[in-house]
Amino acid sequence: MKPIKSRFRKFEMLLLAFLASGFFAQAQENYQYLNRFNLLLTERANSSPDSIRHFGIRPYDLDHFSPVTDFGFIDSSSYYYLAQYKLLKDHLISIEEGDLKLYMDPLGHGAIMRDFMDTTSYRDTVNMFRNTRGVMIQGSITEKLRFFSCFHESQAYFPNYLKNIIDSLGVVPGYGRPKPFGVVGFDYGVSNSWISWKPASWMDITIGNGKNFIGHGYRSLLLSDAAFSYPYLRMNLWHSSEKLMYSWVQAGLQSLERLPKGEVPESLFKRKALGYHYLSYCPVSWVEIGVFDAVIWERWDSTGTQNLPLLAANPIPLINAGILGFNGVQNASVGVNLRLKINDRMHAYGQFFADDPSAGKTGWQAGVKFYRLGLKGLNLNLEVNQIENGVYGSPYALQNSSHFNQALGHPAGGGLQEYIADLNFRLERFIFEFRYFNQERSTNPVNLLIPFDDTDLSAVTEYKDYLVNQADFSIAYLFNPKSNLRLETSYTIRNDKHADYKLATAWWSVSLRTSIFNEYFDF
Repeated sequence: MKPIKSRFRKFEMLLLAFLASGFFAQAQENYQYLNRFNLLLTERANSSPDSIRHFGIRPYDLDHFSPVTDFGFIDSSSYYYLAQYKLLKDHLISIEEGDLKLYMDPLGHGAIMRDFMDTTSYRDTVNMFRNTRGVMIQGSITEKLRFFSCFHESQAYFPNYLKNIIDSLGVVPGYGRPKPFGVVGFDYGVSNSWISWKPASWMDITIGNGKNFIGHGYRSLLLSDAAFSYPYLRMNLWHSSEKLMYSWVQAGLQSLERLPKGEVPESLFKRKALGYHYLSYCPVSWVEIGVFDAVIWERWDSTGTQNLPLLAANPIPLINAGILGFNGVQNASVGVNLRLKINDRMHAYGQFFADDPSAGKTGWQAGVKFYRLGLKGLNLNLEVNQIENGVYGSPYALQNSSHFNQALGHPAGGGLQEYIADLNFRLERFIFEFRYFNQERSTNPVNLLIPFDDTDLSAVTEYKDYLVNQADFSIAYLFNPKSNLRLETSYTIRNDKHADYKLATAWWSVSLRTSIFNEYFDF
């Protein structure tokens, strides 16, 4: 089946103009962030015993992996009808003309939901559902210039525990500020795009609006993709031996604290900036070591907007933290990321994060992944995270390590001990997944109060004040690997406990969706 060309030639310039407007208005998030896809990718790479791979930073540069794309699914079937081919294998619109490749797919998430254990009046007054519509455009102009753009809008009534978290944070986790929908529902949207230029095989430069992730586990203590998207500029460099990879990023963040109004009816939010370096080294094929440092740069104080200091342009890792220390208004942090390939079917990983080591504000992660666990397509991930109180906070409240009221690392913030087990199995187009986590916390997981300001730490106690555990079961049938269109049913059992507070959730959902983003509703 040849790509559709002449039928859509008239729309080519219109689509490119739309892409450009999407990029300059708000631009990135590639479906390669998906945990399921990442697991399949690392599984395939681990089967090559002598391969050098830098898996510690996402999104991956697929030129350095040569993987099977489309979420790791190989479809060798023949299709004889255009509708069948489009539904099961190809992009909805596919244009390939010379150096131009342009693909367009609809995005959606239609779900009906029910909570069988909620005993509050919320269950009796709300019919839970989710309605998402959007579009995704991606492609390339020669092999040096690639682009991606998507947006979608949603209306939803969520289960009670998630509604409480959204009300407390003022954001839908990962999606930003919502507007009211109906009586207790949420109306929210997201727009992401990026454009990437590869002037040489050892360099790429990306500008856009989206997320980055540093780590090998389900969570990241250093930098996660759980918070809302942000504008950023990223440069990646590779040594000719492939043993060294360096990433430098400058990003714009914001709080949900508004600037003084002046004469406008609704003022902007106070902003800050994120700058980080990540240096990854693979001395041998079975070892990957990454060194991370980040600074939350001050962009606003009582006198007004502040320019970035010259030190923000420093390209050398760890220098900024050494000069600034950990207690200044420029909030510095450092970390280490590690992966050890035990054999072709197993690797261990870990992280250490220091927000202010002299004050005990540190965190660590340890995990192991098993691939093809007795069966092809059966994978298991076990992980432990421990984060001390005050991590991601700052003596200067605006300078905390957060964006849109969510921590840049672990989505629950500091003060927790967590155990995670994630088992997934793939059989052709069927995907089965079971994930369980247990947290002992010093902050309430439902009415979330993340102590981003050090002055709040006096009210924070030790672990075990709050307990939360959650088990997620899902079965999905993959229709289209290009957009990850799937029919899925899932069931979530969750318990939030405190001495004087309990909330039980049994959340069942049936959905038809294009799953291109990681969603973290489990914290």
